[in-house]
Amino acid sequence: MDKDIWTFLSETRQPVVIYGTGDGADKLFSILEDLHVRVRAVFASPGFVRSRTFHGYKVRSFEDCLAEYGREMVVLMVFGSRDPEVMSYILHVAECCTLLIPDLLFDEDHKPFRTEYASRHAREIEKAYRRLGDEESRKVFEAAIRNKLTGSTEELMKGVSDERENWKLLQIREGDSFFDAGAYNGDTLSLFLSFTENYGRIYACEPDPKSFRRLKARAEGLRDTELYQAAVSECPGTMNFTFGKGRGNAKGGNGVIRAESIDSILRGRSVSVIKYDIEGEEERGLKGAASTIREYRPRILLSAYHKTDDLWVLPKVVGAIRDDYTYLLRRSVCMPLWDLSYFLI
Repeated sequence: MDKDIWTFLSETRQPVVIYGTGDGADKLFSILEDLHVRVRAVFASPGFVRSRTFHGYKVRSFEDCLAEYGREMVVLMVFGSRDPEVMSYILHVAECCTLLIPDLLFDEDHKPFRTEYASRHAREIEKAYRRLGDEESRKVFEAAIRNKLTGSTEELMKGVSDERENWKLLQIREGDSFFDAGAYNGDTLSLFLSFTENYGRIYACEPDPKSFRRLKARAEGLRDTELYQAAVSECPGTMNFTFGKGRGNAKGGNGVIRAESIDSILRGRSVSVIKYDIEGEEERGLKGAASTIREYRPRILLSAYHKTDDLWVLPKVVGAIRDDYTYLLRRSVCMPLWDLSYFLI
């Protein structure tokens, strides 16, 4: 596809069908309405069809839509999954027709990622690309930009790798201390501990009450561990927050939570590894750890997929604090463009 996905959709005469329901589909309907793109049908994965409607459309099966619209239909997938069975079914859909997975993150003008947006930020994108420390990182970066532009399933599946293999880039060793910013239910804490039981100290922050309870249960019995029911940001204080399902938390909304910075928690203490997965607060979270990063140069695992410009903004933020990191970019297997992370070593 030479055009960006939104230009293609506004010009195509092929029937357009949406795969999935929920918040992503709500956002997609709004974009397509602005582009005057007609949606023909909505379908869900097997087991999720049931007897229901969405935006006035009866939720159908893929097989039903394929029978009516044929292989010419364009399917737009609007949900995320890491489940191997679901991903296998998604790839089955892609074999039967054109399957696109649009990037639904908005830019500063509340617009989706388009060719003109990429052109406007070309210098910043190129600068981030030049920072990358190996060929695999460049492959992942290029595929991510192309996927953002085109929604291509083929580009999405390029350069994906096993999460544990990616974590080996952090070179975790005995005596390392770990700061888990956005600890969720303790899954990444467990991953860290699988590399070393003889750790120095553990710090973990998670704002969601339900996830924090699970984190506490998982951390029970661990020595030298500090857990904080708080979001990680630039400064201590409070933050408006929306609690979603699973990992679907976001800044803003009616909820009010405690916020901490990494510097305020550590108070000058060292840390070996910092992991950031804080729902779009990564830039502020980095600035809130500037003293720690400047003084101790921790290895950093940095999520780069919550905001449309994370790929090029976050390296610039780190570079302003220290200019001696090697930047490696990796992505774990999932759909859509999630789990895209910088490993700073």
